[in-house]
Amino acid sequence: MNELLLIIILFIGIGLLVFGGRYVVNFCSKLSDLTGINEALIGGSVLALAATTPELIITILGSFQKANKLVVGNIFGTILVNVCLILGFNLSIIKLLRINRKTIDKISILIFLVLTVSICWVFNVFNFIIGIILIMIFVIYFTLTFLDIKKDLILKNKLNRKNVLNKNVLTTKDKISDFLKFIIGVLLIFAGAQLIINSTENLSKLFNVNSTIIGLIVVAVGTSLPELITSIISLKKKRMNLAIGTIIGANIVNLSLLLGLSCCLNFNKGLVFNIKEIILILPMLALSLSVLAFPILINKRTYKWQGITLLSLYAIYCIIIILIM
Repeated sequence: MNELLLIIILFIGIGLLVFGGRYVVNFCSKLSDLTGINEALIGGSVLALAATTPELIITILGSFQKANKLVVGNIFGTILVNVCLILGFNLSIIKLLRINRKTIDKISILIFLVLTVSICWVFNVFNFIIGIILIMIFVIYFTLTFLDIKKDLILKNKLNRKNVLNKNVLTTKDKISDFLKFIIGVLLIFAGAQLIINSTENLSKLFNVNSTIIGLIVVAVGTSLPELITSIISLKKKRMNLAIGTIIGANIVNLSLLLGLSCCLNFNKGLVFNIKEIILILPMLALSLSVLAFPILINKRTYKWQGITLLSLYAIYCIIIILIM
C-alpha cells in the first residue's frame, strides 16, 4: 500500500511539473513571437531557462534536503533525455535541417562544458570552486547571448519591427492573464518538485534502489516534458532551429548553472560519485553528444540517421539501467 501511494505521489508531482512547465514555456514562446528575435537566440536563452525551471527547483530543494543523488541523476538524466529522446525523435522524422550559426556556436559551448565536467568526473572533483567556475560560465554565456539579442533587435529595421509587433498585439487583459499563468506555472513546478523529492527518496529506501537511477530515468523524463512540449510546438510551426536552440540551451543551463549550484550548495563535502554512476553516465553522455554534434559542426545540417541512432542509444541505456536496478 505504501509503495503504491508513493508511486502515485511521484506521478502527481511529475504531472504538476508538466502543467507548470507548459505555462512557463508558453509565456516565453509568446515573448519570442512578440519580439521577433532570432529563433536560436530566444530558444537558447529565455526558452531554455523556462524549460529548465523544474530541474532548477529540484536542484535547489534537493540540495537543501541532502537528496544529492536525485539531483545529480536528474541533471544528467535530463540532458540524455533531451538529446537522445527528444532531439532523436525530431531528427528521425524530418528529412533535412540546415543549422544556423547561432545554434552551432551553442553546440560548441555544450561540447566545452561536457569536456570540463568529464575532467572533473575523472578526478571526482565537484567542490565549491568548481561550482563557482560553472556558474561563471553560465553568466558569461547568457551575457553574450543577451548582447546578441540586443544586437538582433537593433539590426531589425523599423518597418519589419512594426510588422512583427502589429501582428501580435496583446490587450492588457491578455498580458495579465499570461503573467498569472506564468506565476501559477512556477508555483505548480515548486509543488511538483517537492512531491518528487519526497516520494523518490522514500521509494529508493523502500526498494533499496539508488536514487541516482530513479533520477536518471523517471524524474529526468518528467522534468524534460517542458522541452518536449516546446519541441512539438516548434515542429508543428516548422521552427526546428527554435527547438534545437532550446534543447541545447537547456543542456548548457543544466551543466553550468544547475550543476554549479549543486556543488556550491554542498560546499562542505561537494558532490561525490561512485564508479558505477560514472560508468553509467559519462560514456553515454560523450557518445550521444558526438552523434548529435559532429555531423552538424562538419556539414551544418542534420541527418535522419542521427535521430535513429540517438533513439537506439537511449533504448540500450534504459535496458542497462533496468538490468542494474
